[in-house]
Amino acid sequence: MSRTNTVLLNNFLDLYKTPIPFIPQTKTIQLLLSIAPPVPIPSTGTAIAGFTGPIGPSGKNGDRFSSITKTPVTIAPIIGGVIMLEVGPNLAYIYGTPVYVSSAELYTTNFKGVILAYDPDTGYITIGNITAINGSFGTADIYTINAQVLTSIGPQGPQGGANFSGLMGGKGPTGPTGPQVPFSGGNSAFISMSMFQYGFDCGDVE
Repeated sequence: MSRTNTVLLNNFLDLYKTPIPFIPQTKTIQLLLSIAPPVPIPSTGTAIAGFTGPIGPSGKNGDRFSSITKTPVTIAPIIGGVIMLEVGPNLAYIYGTPVYVSSAELYTTNFKGVILAYDPDTGYITIGNITAINGSFGTADIYTINAQVLTSIGPQGPQGGANFSGLMGGKGPTGPTGPQVPFSGGNSAFISMSMFQYGFDCGDVE
């Protein structure tokens, strides 16, 4: 626009003689704040017990020794002999286990022995070294078997031999000097009864 053109200059002044007010534009900004989880506050009151949980699985079976014969049997145990029985399976017997066998009807009929063999699958058991036989075994009967309770005390063992002698001790200190005996020099005048209290050299007496 030329400054010398009065027509254009007047038109410009007419157009901008009225100021246009400034209207600020506003925008709404929405802030999204995440909500943090609540912080547990320690309680100062009485605690409330929770629910009881479910019962856990059963544990493994412990060692079992007690059993009975499957059927009535007739046995004739003898001292030092061997018998075979069929009892329950899955018992804890091993070789050398001491056992007590008794009649299920008459407990006074019994004996003791030692396991020689046992099959946990079939229940067949072999008992040897039989001792302490009591009662009569003439008829068929159900027998119970169990491990012995070993409470008896064995006999006292023999006394051990004498040990070797110890080393000789060191030499002790020298004792004090004894009283001196007067020397007579062969003169009988010096020999008195007091000399015999200590003893003297007989070679000095002529």
